Parts: sequence; C-alpha cells; structure tokens
Amino acid sequence: MKIAKYLISTFFFFSISALTFSEDWCIYLGSFRNYTNATRRQELLRKNDIKTNISHYTAPDYTVYYRLMWEEHQPNKESADLHAKMLTNLPIVKKERINDIWYERLDKPPVSSRAVYITDSVTGKPVANAEMVIDNKTTLKADSNGKVIIPDDITDGDHSITVEKSTDNYSKTQRTLSLKSGEITSPNQLILSKSDVNNQKFLLISDSDTGSPITNADITIDKKWFLKSDNNGKVALPEDIEDGEHSFVIEKQDGDYVKTEKSFSIINGCLPSANLVSLPKAVDYDRIKIILTWGEAPSDLDSHIFSQNYHAYWIDKDDGNLNLDHDDTSSYGPETITIREPKTEDKYEYWVHNYTDGGNYESDRLSLSGARVEVYFGNEHKQTFTIEPGKAGVLWHVFDIENKDKIIVKNVITSSR
Repeated sequence: MKIAKYLISTFFFFSISALTFSEDWCIYLGSFRNYTNATRRQELLRKNDIKTNISHYTAPDYTVYYRLMWEEHQPNKESADLHAKMLTNLPIVKKERINDIWYERLDKPPVSSRAVYITDSVTGKPVANAEMVIDNKTTLKADSNGKVIIPDDITDGDHSITVEKSTDNYSKTQRTLSLKSGEITSPNQLILSKSDVNNQKFLLISDSDTGSPITNADITIDKKWFLKSDNNGKVALPEDIEDGEHSFVIEKQDGDYVKTEKSFSIINGCLPSANLVSLPKAVDYDRIKIILTWGEAPSDLDSHIFSQNYHAYWIDKDDGNLNLDHDDTSSYGPETITIREPKTEDKYEYWVHNYTDGGNYESDRLSLSGARVEVYFGNEHKQTFTIEPGKAGVLWHVFDIENKDKIIVKNVITSSR
C-alpha cells in the first residue's frame, strides 16, 4: 500500500496550522556509521514510496553518522509526532523492523548549554526531583522535566557528580561533568535505573537459536540442590540459598543440548543481573557460538560479528560463514551468532550495539543492562563476559577471535568503531 494512503488524511489539518505558525521539523528513519548501509535502507524505502535524503551528522566524539531524513518536513511538533507514528506502522517498516525513527526541530530555539536532563532507564521519562551533588558540596534538584541547570559558579573543567533519587528506589549514579567555555561538553543526559530492574529469584532456561523455553532441564547448584525447569523453562532458586558466588551445571539428556557449567552471584537473595540462561544444541561440525543475554532495559541490544570480508547482524543475518541465528528486540535475549567452520586466517570481532538508544552517545544504559555473553567452541563452553556498569556509550566491543580459537579480550564500551 502506498504511503499516501496512510498520510493524506492528515495533510489538510496540519497545512492549516502552518498558515498561522510554521516551524521546520524533520523525521529520520535511521542512522548509520557505514554509508553503504545507509544507501541500502534508502533504496529499500524508495521502492516502497518513502523518499529520503542522506544527511551527515558529526557526533561530539567526531564520529560521522549518515542519517536518512524523510523528504516531507513538518510544520510543528504535533505533526511530526503523528507522521512518525504513521511511518512506524507502515507494513514495510514493520516487516524490516525499522524502529530507529525519531524527529527533531531543525530551526531549534536556543536551549540552555548548562542543562543536564535526568531520565528513567526503562520508560525514558524525566525523573523529577532527582538530586545531583557536584564535587560533594553543591546540591541541586531536577525540575518536573528532569532538568538540572548547572550554576554559573561551577567553572570550566571536570567535576564529580552523584545523582540519585532514593525515594523511588533509583540506584546512585556517579559520573564526571565536563565544562568548556562555560558550556557542558558531557554529559547532557543522565539515565537512572531502579535498583530492582534486574533483580530476580529464578533462572529461565531457553534454546539459544529459537528463544523457546527448555523444559525438564536438569540444574545442579553447588552440587547440593538438584532442580528441574518447568514448562516455562523457569527454575526457582532455593529458599535457603545464601548470598555469594554459586556454581551450577545445566544439561538436558534428551535434547542434544551442550552441557554447560557456569556461576552466578546472589545479592540480598536475588540475582542482580540478567537471569536468562540460553543453551546451544550440540553439532557435528566446527563452529563458534556466541550468545548474548541481558535484563529488561534497554529493550533492544544487537549482536554484530565482523570478519575481513563479512558482517552479520539484523539487516544481513547470513553473510559468508557468519550467521545471526536469533534476533531479540524485546528485552532479555537471547541474541545468537554462529561462525560456521571458522578460518585460521580470519580475525573475528564481536560487538554489542544498544539499538534502543541509537545516537544517544551519552547513554549508560548499555553498561547497566546486565549484559552477558557466552562463547562456545564446538560443543564446549569456553568463556563468559559480563558488562562493566557505569560507563557511557552505545557500543560494547567484547572480544576478538584469531587463529580460530584464540580469544582476545577487549571489553571496551564506546560510541564508535
């Protein structure tokens, strides 16, 4: 169906608004570091009568992004919001899972260059009355929009800040506030997470390639508790389990799943991070299996695997010997990559992208996601990686693999590759 059938009914109403008050609002349908990927999406949209232009955007870290700007500019925010929602509901947009759609005002009015905005990690809404302490001496409170204005007596340079709102169970966040020439260089936004966002009292066991629950799996904790997963793949933790580190073994005799030995931590009787455990099936060929799981927020983390000639991810799930087996867009995972018959001469890079927060390079929600990556060589569980909390960036370079079986730990959170 043509896009005009979705949008024409709204043009008359908003054209009347434009006669009395006209601004310039633009809707974007994606942001890419790779120009080729931007042109691929542009061509896909063009074939479905959605015309876009590619604009260049330079981030604060000097990374260049190629953004797809819809040709139809809007006269006000209400019109932009409505049309963005309509674009989101187009069949081609839903089919291709294009969810990085946003809008902004091009003729933006002046905004405070000394404001920090505080938002909730799950809802994205402002956290009103959050408390900010600068250099352990200046205490400020966020207004109803989550905005904190930095006083004029805070001079250029780096300052330690602590932000929290204990009354609503938000965890304390510590960052460095940087100012130059009287303006904030970073961060302009701080995201607070509630301390119970990831806390769980159970494990969920799933198939790494389908995300489906694994029922009747055998779980042994500390060689002491012998449990089975229920019909939902759920395993309740023992009531008398104590805080600290615990080892466990998972296997399912009749499902050809790889027996996996792992560990988890209990804090205040709960799992403080992602509670999903995904198992791969055993195979009779050489492969590297990479499994990503995380907590509730952000809702969409994406796995990327690179070699010299190929790149597999959600747009191109099967590229050379690289495969994205399972793509999850609604929290927890699993998001699963397979390298089939890895080559000795190839180098493989594994990255995780916080797709939900897109171009918000100051977001620290990726680091607060509880993300965990499991690596299997053949039918053997090789290594586990857990993200380090409290760092800003939308990309996590987890590791590289060389010579087929040599893991080179990177563990770097950044916003550019």
